[in-house]
Amino acid sequence: MPRKIRELKAQIGHEGFVYLPKRGKGSHERWRHPLLRKTLTIPGKDGDDVPLYLDSDLAPFRINLGIVKSSIIKLHYFSWLFSLYKGLLVSY
Repeated sequence: MPRKIRELKAQIGHEGFVYLPKRGKGSHERWRHPLLRKTLTIPGKDGDDVPLYLDSDLAPFRINLGIVKSSIIKLHYFSWLFSLYKGLLVSY
């Protein structure tokens, strides 16, 4: 049984995408992730099947999101490490 639009919306909602109200026409909805600059358009009502091309459209979003999240984690780690090192220099 194919995946439904409502399942896709729940999944991307858990991944951090935010629904943009009044941005789509008809049965189309626009979703955006706060860390990415692009929007994702989801066609159809909640009971419709997910089109095959939508999964391939969603794949680059997930890849870019993984890269951005790992960059943010590294940035926080290195800033923490720098503040720790800076604290050690001040204490001597």
